[in-house]
Amino acid sequence: MIEQLREFYDKAGEIVAPYEEDQKELYDKANKEFVEESNNLGLKHHTPEFVELRDRIWKKYKGKGLKVDFIGCNNPNWSNFSSVAAKHFLTGKGFHVLVTGEDFALLLDRETRRYSEGFKIICDIFGEMKVKELLDKVASNGGEPDLFVYLDQDPNNAWFVEVKKRGERLTRTQMKHFPLIQNILCPVEILRLVPSNDLKSSSSQGRKRTINGRDWTDEEIENAFTSSDDPIARDLYLFARQYSYKGQLTAPGRKVKPSFGFYIRGYHSDGSDYTVQAFNWVEGRGFLKLYLKATVTVAPESVSEEYKKGLIELFGKAVDLSVPEHSITITAIDEKLKEFKALILKLQRDIEAKVES
Repeated sequence: MIEQLREFYDKAGEIVAPYEEDQKELYDKANKEFVEESNNLGLKHHTPEFVELRDRIWKKYKGKGLKVDFIGCNNPNWSNFSSVAAKHFLTGKGFHVLVTGEDFALLLDRETRRYSEGFKIICDIFGEMKVKELLDKVASNGGEPDLFVYLDQDPNNAWFVEVKKRGERLTRTQMKHFPLIQNILCPVEILRLVPSNDLKSSSSQGRKRTINGRDWTDEEIENAFTSSDDPIARDLYLFARQYSYKGQLTAPGRKVKPSFGFYIRGYHSDGSDYTVQAFNWVEGRGFLKLYLKATVTVAPESVSEEYKKGLIELFGKAVDLSVPEHSITITAIDEKLKEFKALILKLQRDIEAKVES
């Protein structure tokens, strides 16, 4: 979570940011004009002539009320409005914002990215060795977040942000690459763009901000996962349904996205019990989140150490035990799914055995 934006997060853990619909209309008109002129002139991206035309059209539409940046693209089927609208929102909150393809390239343009000023900024913040570690682990181009957001040179004040519309999911490549970015460099936050009128409507009904989609019932969540096209999500859901403590799969309260967790039992000093999540899966995220800190709080030290040792043996460097919440990619889980489930059950049994003894 970006602490400075806490009030804008929904219950799915995503940033909800408003945009003015008239800004999108103006942007689309500017982009259409730019596409037609740049294609007629045969301009290539980022050439001086391309930039000159873009700046001329941007100035024209600023005079008509366009407030967001204009990033011209000569592809009629592509628009950068989502990125610039999110940038407008974030810069208004005091952040520095770089847009992929315009200001930086990280997983894209491998031969030329070292020349981009934004790539140099990323290397300065995280260190060239960390960036190289990430690039060595990412085998293919693509799956790059839309924005790089930072406050200063402190890596704890830097984030990547992926901008999505309501209902839009991460791509398979993003599901594969984002956890690597999170584990090596910094968090990747999801920002959902929502028309400001929708937010105002939600507020008038007594809610601080909109949610990403609708509320999900437990039955609908079960149907979503048992009929999922993702075999790993389906397998883990059925596993959690069978072995999670007392069959608990979700926390109380509203569910704005299909998700489930595996719960284990802990004990208060007075002997009463409570539950914590060992792991959590959210539809469309493409990774499993391990709650290491929560798990350690309910497990005796010898049990927690054995559990962490088991995680290292299974996933090696893909798991970082120094962070309280760690993301493991689909690929890593898929390769060790049977062993991972056995480790979770062992953790559960060992906690109960220690308590009984």
